[in-house]
Amino acid sequence: SHDTIRHHCLWGTLLAGGTGVEWYFGYRFKHNDLMLEDFRSRELWWKQSTLATQFMNGFPLEDMTCMDELVNVDGAFCLAKEGELYVVYLPAGASDARLKLNLSAPMMVRWFNPRTGGDLSEGSVSSISGLGTHSLGAPPSDPGMDWVLVMEK
Repeated sequence: SHDTIRHHCLWGTLLAGGTGVEWYFGYRFKHNDLMLEDFRSRELWWKQSTLATQFMNGFPLEDMTCMDELVNVDGAFCLAKEGELYVVYLPAGASDARLKLNLSAPMMVRWFNPRTGGDLSEGSVSSISGLGTHSLGAPPSDPGMDWVLVMEK
């Protein structure tokens, strides 16, 4: 499904420091990789790819590294510039998500909806500071869906 591929391929690749993904249309579908002439049939893929690309373009990716070990959620991905910026993809919401941090200054916590895009929004936790394992709180809506958390100074 689009959700599975968005979780594991698109966001997993981007937050591992990858530079992009390639969509394979498969051979079992009516419009497969050999016969596709109407790319509108893949409109949702293009939309999701565009949302992710536009979102990631604003970050100093060359200074960030994959730090999945900071997140306690299976299947979550974290790209970080330690102590300054954390981008965390949570595939099934964040009700129990925690991040191991050693922060010298408070950081703002905001959320991006990878399904629909839009501006960053506040959730139940607006800032985090200090040493330890911190709860990320809940996203602004749809807590059981995938979200991208952004923490920055």
